[in-house]
Amino acid sequence: MILGSLEPVVVGTPRHLQSGDSLAFQARSTHEWSNPVPVDAEVVWAITPPLPRRELFPAWKKRGTAAG
Repeated sequence: MILGSLEPVVVGTPRHLQSGDSLAFQARSTHEWSNPVPVDAEVVWAITPPLPRRELFPAWKKRGTAAG
């Protein structure tokens, strides 16, 4: 967290992050987040190793196909 705060929930476990905090978890784990305050949050996301594009964007189609 660079600025502000977030409330992530990873595999059903809620947490509260503030400026200076970090959180690591498996990218394939179920997760969601919300901003509990009316102030913008600034976050740095890093996914390593990167997930295949088809997992991040299931509806994504390669250019040049009939769908796309």
